[in-house]
Amino acid sequence: MTLDLSTGKYSPYRKPDTTPLYVHAKSNHPPSVISEIPKMIGKRLSDLSFDEQEFEKIKRPYEEALARSEHPSELKFQPPTQRKKRNRHRNVTWFCPPYSDSVKTQIGKIFLQLLRKHFPYEHRYARIINKNTVKLSYSCMPNIANIMKQRNEQLLREESSVAEERLCNCENPNTCPLNGECLTQSLVYTANVRYTEENSPKLAVYHGSTAGPFKTRWSEHKSSFRLKYKRKSSTLSKLIWNLKEKNIPHTITWSIERKAEPYKCGSRRCNLCLAEKVIIARSNNPSMINKRSEILNKCRHQNKYLLSSIKN
Repeated sequence: MTLDLSTGKYSPYRKPDTTPLYVHAKSNHPPSVISEIPKMIGKRLSDLSFDEQEFEKIKRPYEEALARSEHPSELKFQPPTQRKKRNRHRNVTWFCPPYSDSVKTQIGKIFLQLLRKHFPYEHRYARIINKNTVKLSYSCMPNIANIMKQRNEQLLREESSVAEERLCNCENPNTCPLNGECLTQSLVYTANVRYTEENSPKLAVYHGSTAGPFKTRWSEHKSSFRLKYKRKSSTLSKLIWNLKEKNIPHTITWSIERKAEPYKCGSRRCNLCLAEKVIIARSNNPSMINKRSEILNKCRHQNKYLLSSIKN
C-alpha cells in the first residue's frame, strides 16, 4: 500500500503502467467464483483504504478493468466490520469435482442426494459423514494456455535429456532389476511376486511410485526385505516377510507402469501421486496387494518444500 507519513493516510498501491486484468464473466468458471470477483475486489480495496475519500481516488482503474471483463463495474466502499468469533470447529471433508460449462448434470446436487441416501440418520457412520462434515466445492481446471505451456515444456525437456540421460549403471546389465532402465526417475512401478503355495502357483502384484531414481527405491525395498524392523514399511515387505517365515521360495520382477512429474513447489497437484492412485483405483486384478485406502494418502513429495523439513 501507499502510506503518507505526514497525514497518516494510506491507500492501495499499483505499479506504474500496469493494468488490472480479471477473469472474464463468460469464462468457464463456477458461477459462485464469477459472482464473487467484484465483491472481492471491492472488499480488498476498502480494507487497504484509510477512508472513503481515499477509496474514491483509486477505484477508477479497477472499475474499468471490471467493465472490460463484463462484470458489474460499480465499486462501493465497505466499512470494516468486526468479525464474529466462531467457537465451534468441525473437521470438514471437501469433495471438489472439476467444473465445466459443457457438463449439464448437477454433480453437486446428485452427490448430496447420495450422501443422504447412503448415510441416513440411523447409519453407524452418520456422525462422521453427513451434510455438516462433508462439503462440496467445484475446482477450476487449467486453461488452454497453461495446458499447452506445460506440454511444450515437457516435450522440450524430454528432447534435451534423451541424449544425456544414463538409464543404467549396473556392472552387469543382465542383472539390472528394470531391464537396463534402473536409473529412470519419476515413475510408477509394478512388482510381480511369484511363488508356489500348496502346490499351486500364485501371483501378487504391488504398485508403488518414486520421484527419484528407481534404483534408490529398489535398494530401500531390498533393505526392508532383509531387516526385520522394516517389515511393515510397505505392503510388499509384509508379504515377503510372510513368505520368508513360511520358507516359501519366491521371485520378484519389476516393470515401469507409468511415468509422471512429481510435485513442484507452487503447483496445485502431484501428477506422480495421482498416476499411482488412478492405477490402484482402476485395477481389477484380484492379485493386487495394494489397499484401496492408499488412494486417500497425502502426497509425500510436498514434504521437502515445508519449512519444518529445513534443518539449521
